[in-house]
Amino acid sequence: MILIVSPIYDIPTSIGTVAASELVNFCKKNNIPHKLLFGLQALRPIFELTTMFNDIDAIFYYGHGVSDALLGQHIFFKMLDISNAGLLKDKIIYAMACHSGNKLAPKAIEKGAFSYYGHNTWYYGAFPNEEHDYLTDWVNYVTKIPKELLNGKTTFEALYLYKETIDKYLNEYKNNKYLDWDWYFNSAKSNKDYLKLYGNTNMRLKVERK
Repeated sequence: MILIVSPIYDIPTSIGTVAASELVNFCKKNNIPHKLLFGLQALRPIFELTTMFNDIDAIFYYGHGVSDALLGQHIFFKMLDISNAGLLKDKIIYAMACHSGNKLAPKAIEKGAFSYYGHNTWYYGAFPNEEHDYLTDWVNYVTKIPKELLNGKTTFEALYLYKETIDKYLNEYKNNKYLDWDWYFNSAKSNKDYLKLYGNTNMRLKVERK
């Protein structure tokens, strides 16, 4: 089963819910069993109970992160940190979050997670404007890794396709020079360059279908 986690309490997490919604729709369309922890459900006790009492194979997280934690819905009572990282044992984790690749990702692997996609600096969002819908591009690439894993790709193959997708947008922005193209070029490039795959690079997700 797939667990999608999408807190919401500010502008960045509101953007994240658009990507989480796209991923939920993908799972429904492809008959993939999944659970969604949305908003106030993305709290530590609910997350812990969900991971302990369900056969979760992968966690896809769209929210805030810090070096040693994924915050979930509470900025102080962190949903997932080093102290409960053992809950990630035998799982693949994709975290569209700032900084969690620095400390949490290595600790998760140490405690038995199969693979962890973690970002090493700030992760940037996107908005549409009158010349180009950067948000649609962003949703496409931040759901790329989960979708490719669910389609049977290895963890490395999914990362490669993620980077390839962003490269296509970088070329498009540079060639067309839409309004604000330079900011989105640099932010998308950072989102590509600083996402790192920890752990098993040849892991495939076990995908069950209803």
